[in-house]
Amino acid sequence: MGWKPADKIAVALFNFNAQNEHQLSLQVGDLLYVLEETPGWYRGYLYQHPAKRGIFPCSFVHLKDHITSKKGSTTLAVPGEDEVAMEAKESLREWRAKLMQFYVAGPRDRYRQLLHSMEEVLSFRRTIINSSATHDALQATKTKLTAKIDRVNSRLNCPQAPRNEHGQVVDSSATPIHSLFRLHQERQQEIRQEVSQTGVLQKKASEATKSHVHHLFLRVDYIDHQFPEDCEVFFCLYDHGSKEYVSERYLMSAGGTMDRSSKFHEQKGHAAVFTDLGSKDLQRSVFLLCQIVRKGKMLLDDRKCTSTHNYRRPYACGVLDVAELLRMQEEMDTLQEEDCQHTRTMPLYVCSANHESDFATFHTNIIKKTGAKGGQKPGCAITLSLRAFRGELVQLRRDFPLLFTKSCEVVHKLGFPDVILPGDVRNDIYITLEHGQFEKGSKRAERNVEVAINVVDGKGRTIPGSIVLGSGAKPLSEYESFIYYHNNTPKWNETVKLTIPFERLPDAHLRVTFRHVAKNEPKEKVEKTFAFAYLRIMHEDGSIIKDSSHELYVYKAEGKRWSDPKVYLTQASCKDDVISQHAQRTVGAKTQMDSPVQLSRSFRETIQLSTLTCSTKLTQKIELLNLLKWRQSRQDLAVVLRNVTCVGGGEMVKFLQDTLDCLFDILNSNSEKYDELVFSALVSIFSLMSDDRYHHFSTVLDIYISKHFSAILAYKLLIRSFDKNVKECSTEDMHPKLIRIFKSMQYLFRFMVQSHTLYVRHNKRTDPSFRTEVQQTFNTFNDLMTLQENKRKGIHLVQSALLLNLPTILPELSQIFSELEIASLLSNFLKAIVNTHGSLPGDKLLFMLKVINGPVKLLDSNAARACLIPTMQNLLTSFMHSQMPRTNYSPDDEANRNCLECVGQLLEALATPTVGATPADVELVTPLLHPLIQLCRQLPKINPLAVSGRLPTLQLNVVNFIGLLALMEDDHYASVFSSASMKTVAENSLKDFLMDLMVVLGTTMINTVYPKEWATLHFSQNKVILKALQNISKALVDGFLNNTDFTPQIWDHFFAQCTTFLTQPCLQLEQFSDFRKHQYKQLFGDMRLMMGRHVVSMWHTLSDKKGNFIPNLIGPFLEMTLLKQRELRIAALPVIFDIMKCEQVASSNFKRVETEVFDKMDDLVSRGHGDEEYKEMFHDILQKECSRDKGMEPAGTVFIDSVSRLIALLLDYRKISSDECHKNRRMGCMLNLLNFYKEIEKEELYIKYIYKLAELHERDQSFTEAGFTLLLHAKGLEWTSEIVHAVGRYPEQSARERKEQLYHDAIRLFDQGKTWESGIPLCKELADLYETELFDYQKLAAILQRQAEFFQKIIRELRVEPEYFMVGYYGRGFPLFIRNKVFIHRGQPYEKLGSFLKRLTDEYSTALILKTTTPPDSEVQNSNGMYLQVRTVFPMAEDREMFRGKRVPDKVAQYYRANDVRKFRYDRPFHKGQKNKDCEFASLWIERTSFTTTDNFPGVISWFEVSDTITFERNPLDIAIETVESKNHEIQAMTAQLSADRTMSINPLSMMLNGVIDAAVMGGISNYEKIFFIDSYVKEHPDHADGVKKLRSLIEDQTVILDKALTLHGQRIDVSLQGLHEKLEGCFEEFQGMVFPDRRRATVVRKKSYGKTAVISTLSRPLPPTPFEGGSPPSNKRSSGLQTLPGKIVRRATGMPSKLRLSQASFEEKAEKAAKRSSTIKGKPILNPSSPHSKKRASLTGSSENLSVKEVGLAGSRQSSSGSINKLSEDDDGADSYEEVQDFLGLDPVKRKTSHPGPPKPSHHAPSKPSHPAPSKPSHSTPSKSSHPAPSKPSHSTPSKSSHPAPSK
Repeated sequence: MGWKPADKIAVALFNFNAQNEHQLSLQVGDLLYVLEETPGWYRGYLYQHPAKRGIFPCSFVHLKDHITSKKGSTTLAVPGEDEVAMEAKESLREWRAKLMQFYVAGPRDRYRQLLHSMEEVLSFRRTIINSSATHDALQATKTKLTAKIDRVNSRLNCPQAPRNEHGQVVDSSATPIHSLFRLHQERQQEIRQEVSQTGVLQKKASEATKSHVHHLFLRVDYIDHQFPEDCEVFFCLYDHGSKEYVSERYLMSAGGTMDRSSKFHEQKGHAAVFTDLGSKDLQRSVFLLCQIVRKGKMLLDDRKCTSTHNYRRPYACGVLDVAELLRMQEEMDTLQEEDCQHTRTMPLYVCSANHESDFATFHTNIIKKTGAKGGQKPGCAITLSLRAFRGELVQLRRDFPLLFTKSCEVVHKLGFPDVILPGDVRNDIYITLEHGQFEKGSKRAERNVEVAINVVDGKGRTIPGSIVLGSGAKPLSEYESFIYYHNNTPKWNETVKLTIPFERLPDAHLRVTFRHVAKNEPKEKVEKTFAFAYLRIMHEDGSIIKDSSHELYVYKAEGKRWSDPKVYLTQASCKDDVISQHAQRTVGAKTQMDSPVQLSRSFRETIQLSTLTCSTKLTQKIELLNLLKWRQSRQDLAVVLRNVTCVGGGEMVKFLQDTLDCLFDILNSNSEKYDELVFSALVSIFSLMSDDRYHHFSTVLDIYISKHFSAILAYKLLIRSFDKNVKECSTEDMHPKLIRIFKSMQYLFRFMVQSHTLYVRHNKRTDPSFRTEVQQTFNTFNDLMTLQENKRKGIHLVQSALLLNLPTILPELSQIFSELEIASLLSNFLKAIVNTHGSLPGDKLLFMLKVINGPVKLLDSNAARACLIPTMQNLLTSFMHSQMPRTNYSPDDEANRNCLECVGQLLEALATPTVGATPADVELVTPLLHPLIQLCRQLPKINPLAVSGRLPTLQLNVVNFIGLLALMEDDHYASVFSSASMKTVAENSLKDFLMDLMVVLGTTMINTVYPKEWATLHFSQNKVILKALQNISKALVDGFLNNTDFTPQIWDHFFAQCTTFLTQPCLQLEQFSDFRKHQYKQLFGDMRLMMGRHVVSMWHTLSDKKGNFIPNLIGPFLEMTLLKQRELRIAALPVIFDIMKCEQVASSNFKRVETEVFDKMDDLVSRGHGDEEYKEMFHDILQKECSRDKGMEPAGTVFIDSVSRLIALLLDYRKISSDECHKNRRMGCMLNLLNFYKEIEKEELYIKYIYKLAELHERDQSFTEAGFTLLLHAKGLEWTSEIVHAVGRYPEQSARERKEQLYHDAIRLFDQGKTWESGIPLCKELADLYETELFDYQKLAAILQRQAEFFQKIIRELRVEPEYFMVGYYGRGFPLFIRNKVFIHRGQPYEKLGSFLKRLTDEYSTALILKTTTPPDSEVQNSNGMYLQVRTVFPMAEDREMFRGKRVPDKVAQYYRANDVRKFRYDRPFHKGQKNKDCEFASLWIERTSFTTTDNFPGVISWFEVSDTITFERNPLDIAIETVESKNHEIQAMTAQLSADRTMSINPLSMMLNGVIDAAVMGGISNYEKIFFIDSYVKEHPDHADGVKKLRSLIEDQTVILDKALTLHGQRIDVSLQGLHEKLEGCFEEFQGMVFPDRRRATVVRKKSYGKTAVISTLSRPLPPTPFEGGSPPSNKRSSGLQTLPGKIVRRATGMPSKLRLSQASFEEKAEKAAKRSSTIKGKPILNPSSPHSKKRASLTGSSENLSVKEVGLAGSRQSSSGSINKLSEDDDGADSYEEVQDFLGLDPVKRKTSHPGPPKPSHHAPSKPSHPAPSKPSHSTPSKSSHPAPSKPSHSTPSKSSHPAPSK
């Protein structure tokens, strides 16, 4: 079946790897668009990559729901997935790469944070997709999700989408640039605060909460405590910061018989809501306080108590912090939050009897955690359910009926809420019983005081039910306090509420009585009142008692009439109480006549009460009370109205409705007499609304105006008084009043308009005079604004107040006038302003801001815009031209910011689609372009912060500049560019204007003022810039292309800005994820391609004028072609060839182009531009163009190939330039570049990379290589005065000065690298310069002194000879410049093969090590992998003419053995012919490979390629000659050093002699005799006769050399080591006997071996050991005389690693012990012939043809000659050496691990005896096993086999 059309959306369920080019690879989660289908297969593309199409299996995807969308005439399927869910999915994909990055290399805490955030986002997304929640809950989840996505994107520097206040992504194409900037800015502020989860700014949220009250819902779930008696449980809110109670108390009774787990909410519904909390309360330290008072007997443990009365006694207390819970609620929308109920446990602290006096402050101790004196009992707690709400309580009851049931008590705040709405009635008086002080009286102990409070009327009757303990409590007629046991200074702090009927308040007062109660007597017998006090609640003038603390006088309750009010009301109740004259006259006189009762005051007893009134009907201000009762005091009405201004704002707003009703009643009833007084009173009231403290009450005023205001004719009186007061501004005394009037004008006009509305509604017609009077008022305003400061001092303050408050009346004006009329009024008002004193210029800007942003959108009207915009534009332009320079464009100046803000608001309003601005409207604001350009150029000069875009003023100005350009169409650009618009400027103004415009555009692109995460804003801005540059190009073609007007400078600038546009990082789509790339392409397209094609078009427009821009435009054009946009490269690369062709035509060559291309290509590619695809495209496209033009083909082809080669080298270098693990490759790449530039003779680039390479060497402490690198430049300079350019740290100077400085730097580096031989010739050359040319003897002396130091260091200082390694790089995985090539590497100091291999494998982690020693076959070389072949090689010193025939000190010659070399060898041992089992050495040959490198070591780098390889063989005789000759040179050098330096230790010579003589005695020489010194050998090998003679001569010479060395050894040896020397003397006699048979004599050494004496005849000489693969190092390699011990023990000099050094004291100590042993143990030899040391030195290693690379390296690193000093090995550098030391000293070895990392510390314990087996009889004995294949002559007694383990090979 064929393919059928399909229109579906699918998502990938599994990964699918494409098998061919027709298939499409999928990853899990990919969104796919299905175009066609066939059974089993779909054909389509990735939703984010429409261009990449292919087929994929149906079973790998899942079809999703989709909707159809029309795009033009095409109908497409669009995913039905929620946009927020899709965004979350793509964000998770984008973060995945970051997560892996943090996991591999990043901080672990960032990894965990990101993982947690991804899990949260995934959870939110799952909720959105699968949830069936309500619309509000779903919207809340989406808002949280988008906030989380933005927050994570901000942390990860990922792009952020612009969102509105609901978290929805806005359409950037329909959103003005100003709006995008503002949305991003607000979102960024929210992200930084990280407080809001809803996506709404904290500022907005806080503003929203200001108009709402907050509530705390409380439900008692259960009390985990068994109360002993019935208890009263009180809850209230307490502010610990101010030590004040926030709310009244909620009472819950609990019985003593209730079970511990009783659930109260199921039985009685113990719940309450603490209401009326304001926003300020939420910022306080609020605690939920619980106080428990028990009701029962006086003492709980009193079993003798017979009283049946229940006393109130303190019991327990608990606190719970709820401040955080309330603050959390402020940040969320309660109506949308589901899981906001919190369960908290409040621990209870039971008050002990000893500390019950602190019960009133018990909670403060708990909060401070100072330890409550009562203590918490185990399991004593209350479990509570808490939930915070916001909104009106009435609405909450409807929304949450299950919580706010009828049994839920409402607990009011102690005070008023933030807003008291009209109709809210409250009449509560709170009395707090604080503390008291009483006398003992006749009691022996202190009293048990109980306080009783009653509300009593004037006749002494108690008002029933007037006292309430708290919400939920029944009203009481009498309050009884809780009792402290035996306490005369009790503190209660208990608050009760008085609910007194309003009509009984004037006659009511409080009577406080004090009783003493006994614990065991009946109440009626003991409750006797001993004192009392009273307090009036309302004064006689009708005002309520003040809110304060009152110290009451205490009177003794004596006699029978003390409780009669007529008696005690004549007495003062407190210190501040004043008895009215009427009371004194009437009541007092009557009392004196009728009652002889006299009250006695107890001066030592006091009681403290505090009162708080929360009433909308009772006031403490008599002035306000008089106003409210104005009808009763008509004669004093003027005074009353004047006193209204004295009423405080707090008291006034509580009675706002009543006060306004009274004032307007007065105005209506006394229209003329009290107009001015009423107007002043209204102004004072309305002025309060401008105070932040009473801003909330503006809602109350709004409600009053709309619902309660009813004065129909008030508008006439108000407008008349308003106009009258404005006109009376001549005197300075009127200015404060006018300022207050203007601050109140918003509400004055609202009352006027509302009054007129009522008039119209009542009379069914309008009053024309009102409109006329308002117009007249504006004329008065205009007259006021024309006044100057010099004529009216201080008038600018009045004018400023009018400017700031006039916009507030625009909504009222809109009900009177049309939009055009309002715009005309405002325009005339602005034009009338001439005063510039003080803040008036800035206030005008604020006025315009308020007009633009006000509720009346005047700019929405075409007519209003045409009237108002020109005025605003003129004012703004004038301010930017005149006012801003006066402040030096200060960003801190508020007026400057307001100006830019005003421009922005104006442009944003015009850009809003709903406004529908016309081209004519835009034409009105185009004059702002020039001042905006100038401001953009000035601001960066003022403040350096502006350059980085961190200056808010510059940010806003750039947004204004781009916003204005966004409004302009092509016609506007043409109008601006035309000469008509530039008539007032200079003649060349168009050119200057275009230059300024392009400079600002370039600065905007380079120094972007937005964070890079605001990608959408960047794209929107660049879309505007692209359009601007296209219009600028039209102006250039029209005005600056003709021959007469042609100006190359402006064209250069244009192309530079175009290149800047193209190379902006924000436009490089490749940096974004696939989803975002697809999104940005759909919204904006690829603007790089648009601009690139336009640039190419403009280039071809230049025609014959192209030569003016060569070579200046080569760099910009190359940078354009290097962008990763294939279509752009195809379009732009031919321009490069066109430039070459133009230059060829003009100059017959293109050398300038060539030079510029090389320079720019090096710079651009090094900075990260270009890739492999570019290299191929550059070559192919230019080669194709070149082939079409025969005149360009020869030179052009060479040039194109050279550039392609350069790009390849630069790309190789760039790949590894930042990786420290590839420093060798980096140096190699740099050297290749250096050689390339040398080859093409680009001196500047060549020198540039010289300094780069030298700097790299010096940073890696390769000082010698750094010195040789600097000499590359120095040798190219002459000793002339020619000026050379500055490079790096070298300034511009003459060639002589540069060369001199380079020589000094090289000398310093050679000194640091200990390559003094290379520095001495430089010193000599400088010395000759100073002596013969410059005659600078001071410098001459210094350089000669430096040269002398070098000579001394050569002789004295230790230098470690470097190791060399051959490395073959095989396989196509290696870079081209090392692929399938062999290199010689110079190792680092002390670096052995193991360390080098590790360093090499770290650099090439995937490479495999070849174990063969032969080069690999072609299959390996052509494979895609990487294979390394590594082995140690040895340098071959060249025969130097200066040393020929001369006696050269070893210190001098030592350097040249391993340095200044380019030839190296590698030896591979093998057996030729039949292997001789008795003597393997006879058939052992060596295959020697010689390598020649391209340069000498050391050089500019530490590795060079092998240029030549030669392989040949060496026979056994040559090996023997080489071994003996090498050892002779080594002994001679050591002897010469010791003879010259008497301070040098003799220990190295001791070790060397022991190794040579002892090994020779053990049988090596006899093997030479059996192999080479027999007649049959010479007959079989006649060509070796000379070699045999030479070997014999060398052995004889060795005898003479050893004799001299022994003589010197005997002279220098210490007495304690004399035994060692005697042992060497004996061995040497044996050695001489073997070499000179005529001198041979029997030498018998007695040896005590297990109680018997054996005679050892040492008549044989050992063979040298078998060479390892890799060959033995040159015999004279270690002839420096610095060795101290045999084997692998290293030198005694400083600079060696401590783990490889054996101290002098340690050696002498061991030698001394050995000497003592030899002197005390008779017959025991100093050295055991069968010791591992002897075996190791005399043994052959056997065949090593098939050794591994590692074994080859280890083998090659050892010295193989008999008795020689072994080279240090990486794997075996300590254990064997230590064994050799022990063997040499005659100590018994201890069994050791073979893998010991280094030489162990010498043991301080006595060595154990060797465990030799008992010797057998001589007749039956067999020769002991020896490591030598050639047996020595049998002795009379065979030594037993040693117990030492055989040394490893």
